[in-house]
Amino acid sequence: MAKNQKDNKQQQLGAALRRNLRRRKEQTHLIKENSKPSL
Repeated sequence: MAKNQKDNKQQQLGAALRRNLRRRKEQTHLIKENSKPSL
């Protein structure tokens, strides 16, 4: 039981980390797009 709870916690942490990474990637992409000199 305890092991299952620990595994679930790890999975939740992993999912949160992946979400944060994706969000950060999107933000840096947006920043790059915005900092491009508009022709």
